Amino acid sequence: MAGENKWTKSTKNQVKRLASLAGQLITLSKMDEGDGMADKMKFSMTDAVIDTASSFESVAETKGRKLVCDIEENLYFVGEEKRIREMFGIFLDNAVKYSTEGSEIHVSLERKGRKIIYQISNETDLIAKGNQDVLFERFYRSDASRNSATGGSGIGLSVAKTVAEAHHGKLTAESKDGKSLTITLTVGPAA
Repeated sequence: MAGENKWTKSTKNQVKRLASLAGQLITLSKMDEGDGMADKMKFSMTDAVIDTASSFESVAETKGRKLVCDIEENLYFVGEEKRIREMFGIFLDNAVKYSTEGSEIHVSLERKGRKIIYQISNETDLIAKGNQDVLFERFYRSDASRNSATGGSGIGLSVAKTVAEAHHGKLTAESKDGKSLTITLTVGPAA
């Protein structure tokens, strides 16, 4: 009976993972074809970041991480809110999965001139210093065994990059010390 339970659990996890991957591939395909941006409107970027971060607080805590947010109020943007929220979720999901246990994940949102800057930073193991934009390439996995254990497919951050580009944004990833990763999204103008 225990073998059946293990097998059933494993099968359910694989189905869930494949369904998520299929959804991400469909999103990429639609956006590549220009179909993914039908619902552009003014929305609160502040609320989008706060809501998304709030939904990850308990997940982070369960995994031994602490979510620390510094979010400027009343920042608005014109774009597809659903996709932007999905992008923030991808960033947080990656930070929770790949940060070191007992570390903090820092999320910030601020206005600089006419631009809105979103940053997420976390401690991580085994990352090279310097530019890490390779993380946004489709199916890129820096450590296949670690990503398999956490359920990573190597497509989430490429979805985030596609969403950023569809909103004329710039997305970068960098490790200044080889022990942390900072992803920065710059979009604008603020509405």
